[in-house]
Amino acid sequence: VRLVLRRKGVEVVGVRTRKESIINNADIVLDVGNVYDPANGRFDHHQWTTVEEAVTHLHRERVDDEEFGHRFSKATFGLVWDHYHVDAIVHILNILNLKAGRMEGVDLSSIDLPAFARKVKDGVDRYLVMGIDASDVGFRRAGPMFKTVSQIVSGFNPEWYESPAPEDYDAAFEKAVDWAEGYLAQQIRREICSVLSRDYGQLAAPIVDRGEVVDGKLLVLDQFAPWAGVVAKRDYRDQIEFVLHPQDGTFMIWQVPVDESGAFKAGSFTGRRQLPAEWAGKRNEELATLTGVDDAVFCHGARFCGGAGSREG
Repeated sequence: VRLVLRRKGVEVVGVRTRKESIINNADIVLDVGNVYDPANGRFDHHQWTTVEEAVTHLHRERVDDEEFGHRFSKATFGLVWDHYHVDAIVHILNILNLKAGRMEGVDLSSIDLPAFARKVKDGVDRYLVMGIDASDVGFRRAGPMFKTVSQIVSGFNPEWYESPAPEDYDAAFEKAVDWAEGYLAQQIRREICSVLSRDYGQLAAPIVDRGEVVDGKLLVLDQFAPWAGVVAKRDYRDQIEFVLHPQDGTFMIWQVPVDESGAFKAGSFTGRRQLPAEWAGKRNEELATLTGVDDAVFCHGARFCGGAGSREG
């Protein structure tokens, strides 16, 4: 909300309270009040006791994602994101537009904004919003628990044994909001760039497309770019085994990610072909001796990437 309203020149003053008199007179109310009425700035979800009730009020058939294997209702972050996502995306897009002169192959004037915003929204939903909502409504996936964005935000709170006063919680809340606003903006920016590259043939796409496919197995890029989303839409995606590109003074080689059937799948940690087992975890002189590459730098212990000082290496 603050990300959007500040863009419009609105001064935002946040108040943490459960007092009805303050809630009733606020312009926007988040996560309290037992009312969901976006037209009047009310975004609470606690009044819904079941997923079915949430679906009825949200006028949607589904409010979850099949990959979670469980249905759960949206929480306040998801409700606010649904309402404000276009404004937030346009704000970040305008910032990128100011830099477009330095961004190769980018023409933002050709974008159909509603369709583009939907793609960006879906990506941010999948990688950020849904996990926060799931945690907020008490859904946990089976398996080991790792720190979530919600827990990072909660970590800004003062410790109970410090006997914090209400103003200490308010100060911590402001710090958490600052961090969360920056993090959300970064995730929107990253998804904008991903969609531009993957679906609009811009940004990373020209870099990937001028790359050279060597022996049908190795894609060589002349500069770093997030390549997986673009490669996923190219005809050679199911043939290449590795991608090579310069990065930070080193030439990096990466395995091509695949699913269980061997088909290309961006984000997978399974490779169509891994680097040799005897290279795993080796560095510098030891790796150079094993590989015959004088400028060898490292091979990851999991064998999905490695580096050398030159393209030839």
